[in-house]
Amino acid sequence: MIQASGLRYEVGALGTTLEGEADAVWATLRAAHEAMLAAGATRGISHVTIASVDRTMDSLTRKFR
Repeated sequence: MIQASGLRYEVGALGTTLEGEADAVWATLRAAHEAMLAAGATRGISHVTIASVDRTMDSLTRKFR
């Protein structure tokens, strides 16, 4: 689902980071949460952290890679 969104994303040990236009990111987050429930989960929590910055994931992590 996240791959199909066309958004830039990175999977990490403690979460997945999405990058893109706000409407597309929100739609993808909602779809992922709903897919979890549709797959049979009886409850679920989606923890979202939002950063409004003019920099990309790559520019924020480049010096550490």
